[in-house]
Amino acid sequence: KIILINGQGGTGKTTVAGFLKNEILNSAYIEADSLVAVNPFEFDKLGPLVNKKAVSLIKNFVEAGYETIITAGLTRNQEQLDDFMKTLNLESEIVFVWLRASKEARLARRNARARDGADSEEHFEFMNTIYPDVETFDAKGGKYIDIDTSTKSVQEIVEKMKAEI
Repeated sequence: KIILINGQGGTGKTTVAGFLKNEILNSAYIEADSLVAVNPFEFDKLGPLVNKKAVSLIKNFVEAGYETIITAGLTRNQEQLDDFMKTLNLESEIVFVWLRASKEARLARRNARARDGADSEEHFEFMNTIYPDVETFDAKGGKYIDIDTSTKSVQEIVEKMKAEI
């Protein structure tokens, strides 16, 4: 089973994925931001590179016997999801999760974590224009789950996901 957790910045992707990994035995976790760090940052080149690296890691985890692979932040629009599914080409159950939250909640989380330049106001607004909130996705035979995280705790989100997967 491959669980793709996605959403705009500040919706809880990384936090939820880490918690979910701890709740599911025999699972592995891949965080998209950790797959590539480049200077200069050239957005158009990164998508395909991250996609290829993630698919390679997923296949390695599957070959090593992990039953559930959880990813965070790999696909943020339908085109990226379609490309990812085509590149993955595995007979695995796919669960695509879109986390959403109000802009106020996302800004509050961003300000609280202040992890690096990616949490600057300029970058946050830039990413909002590139990755707007999306109403729905076609998981192409997989399962699609949509969760508003604005007022939910991490544990509530994880429990909801576990109930649906």
